Amino acid sequence: MDTEKLNDDDLLRLYAAGKLSWRKLRERESLSWYGDVLLGLGRLGLKYPSIAHEPKDEKTTKGLQDLETLMRAKQDREKGMKP
Repeated sequence: MDTEKLNDDDLLRLYAAGKLSWRKLRERESLSWYGDVLLGLGRLGLKYPSIAHEPKDEKTTKGLQDLETLMRAKQDREKGMKP
């Protein structure tokens, strides 16, 4: 995505929608400080995205699935250990 032609507010809207990563947003000098991003989001009535990732590729998706499986297995083991 070519972000050079977009203004800061447009970038913040994309970020809040989860369509632009924090890494990409920080490339803009005026938005490189976290506080400026939070202030901008608040000014626009937007919320911080819960998760903003670069577009997922197959390896990332597989890794996240493996991590979820391991976490569930750990939780199941811990439940079994409790009286």
